[in-house]
Amino acid sequence: MIRINTFRRHLRQYPSPEGEKLLRAAVQHVRQITQKIREDKWLEWCATFNAHTSLSELWRKLRIVTGKLPRASAHPQPLQEATRLAKHFAERLSSAQLPPEIRLHLQQVQLEREEMVIHAIEQTDTTD
Repeated sequence: MIRINTFRRHLRQYPSPEGEKLLRAAVQHVRQITQKIREDKWLEWCATFNAHTSLSELWRKLRIVTGKLPRASAHPQPLQEATRLAKHFAERLSSAQLPPEIRLHLQQVQLEREEMVIHAIEQTDTTD
């Protein structure tokens, strides 16, 4: 196919009736070869079936060929992997990973915030 594309580019630059005939013949030849390969592969696949092939296996293979089989998951145990990754993420985000002075500052800020919320709750609004 690469040679055909190269020949097409060459033919655009230097057009000739003889070159066009050669290109058409080459493209037709490539299509015939491709069709023969597809047919051989199809017959090879069909040869995997015999009298002992179960009906479920037959339908499964047909679904694979038609593309109607659901895709396999990217991981053999996706739920366990997702749980493991979530735990790892939570551990990395934990404030226990921070230096002690930053954790102390965060605790103080948290206490101040709680006091502000409690104070706001206890105040009566003018619209009440």
